[in-house]
Amino acid sequence: MCIIALHDLQLRTGIDGGAERCGTSGGAGRGRSREVFREVASGAKTDRTQLHRLAEFERNLIRARTGEGYAKAKVRGVKLGPPFKLTPHRRREALARHETGETLTDIGRSCNVNHSTIFRLRPTGQVASLT
Repeated sequence: MCIIALHDLQLRTGIDGGAERCGTSGGAGRGRSREVFREVASGAKTDRTQLHRLAEFERNLIRARTGEGYAKAKVRGVKLGPPFKLTPHRRREALARHETGETLTDIGRSCNVNHSTIFRLRPTGQVASLT
């Protein structure tokens, strides 16, 4: 951003390194440097607005591409989210043990997971007790 403003300053005034020239030119150059600074500052405000719009546009593109990628992954059957704590075999085993009457806490301890993980293994819609 600073480089762009300095470049604008050089293009508009033909000054190479405005700060050094202002100090050596005496009182005559100070008014012009302030004027140029005001021009650059107002241009910088416009540049920030344009950069903001560009960043917002880019963010929307990224969001759209990400959404498309998620949709394609779901169609392919990719599981989104963190990996499962239990293998499919251990899940079936835990459910079978729960059906025989073993408590969720005991099953969870033997599988090295929390009892709530075992509770979520039950089929959707099935009401299960915590015992």
